[in-house]
Amino acid sequence: MKLIKSPDKRKSKENVDDAHTETGLSMEHVSAKQTFSSQDNQANKERNNEFGTQSKKFTRKAKKKHSSDLDDFSEDFEKKPAAQPRTSPKTEYDRLMHKAVYLLSMREHSVQELKNKLSLKADNPDTVFAVMDYLTQNDYVSDLRFAEAFVRFRSNKGQGPIKIKAELRAKGVGIQVVDEYLDVGAALWFDNALVQHDKKFGDEPVKDYSAWSKRARFLQSRGFTMDHIQSVVPQITD
Repeated sequence: MKLIKSPDKRKSKENVDDAHTETGLSMEHVSAKQTFSSQDNQANKERNNEFGTQSKKFTRKAKKKHSSDLDDFSEDFEKKPAAQPRTSPKTEYDRLMHKAVYLLSMREHSVQELKNKLSLKADNPDTVFAVMDYLTQNDYVSDLRFAEAFVRFRSNKGQGPIKIKAELRAKGVGIQVVDEYLDVGAALWFDNALVQHDKKFGDEPVKDYSAWSKRARFLQSRGFTMDHIQSVVPQITD
């Protein structure tokens, strides 16, 4: 039978002492590290406070100078003659070009329509002509494209060719362009006239000339011709 030797008490005690010694060194190291860290934090806090004070002084000084510069600019601007343009030609050109591009991005415009809108925002008419020349030369604005879009949009709204033609002419579109996109005799207008008539009056018969005239005036106000009206409005029933 083997006997289990008991551990050497002297060795165990030495190990414990060594551990205490190492622990003591570690604690001293931690304590010293905390002391240095505390000192660093205090120094950083003092530097931050000093920097913050200087930053506030600089901000107040900058605001004061900016306010003074604005006052000087305002005084100089008020001293300028009233007839003098507020913007240089280049600045105005850029501003009007930006406005034109924005308007054209919303929908098509005729040349005259866009020119009128820009003229309301311009100080110098020559700048408007320069902007319009660039836009037309590069096909950004076109009466042909505008007329095509305008006729399609108005016809979908139930308007007749006579009214659409008058609106195009009012927007400065030439008669040749209008005639190219607006054929009064096209079947489209007869169909539109019938749709507008039936939407307003349904299939109710026409009993007298007064009733017939009422329907004719309605279609005429929508821009349809007498050919369209006579083709659409029912004959008077006895």
